[in-house]
Amino acid sequence: MKISKGSLLSLAILGGVITLVTVAPALAADADWIKPVEEGVTSLSDNLVTIAGPVIGLCIGGYGVWAALTGRLEFNRIWIFLIAALFIGAGPSFATWFMGLMKS
Repeated sequence: MKISKGSLLSLAILGGVITLVTVAPALAADADWIKPVEEGVTSLSDNLVTIAGPVIGLCIGGYGVWAALTGRLEFNRIWIFLIAALFIGAGPSFATWFMGLMKS
């Protein structure tokens, strides 16, 4: 199933509108609105890096074993693992940085 650019754009717009409608009451509230969000992002980032980091490491190690046994090394799969590891490492730091911007 292929998604057209028009339906992808309308899905993105719908997601943005839903986000604005959901966040608008929190933005209108007092300055303490960010506390629960900050605690949630901190907890999520700690757990995500703690769990997903070793999983990505095991995947890379398992792929190395598979490549050694079959004699095939496909760089496309290695890039997928490395990009996933980059997202897992950089995503929580970006979310924490963004929360710091929202507080100020």
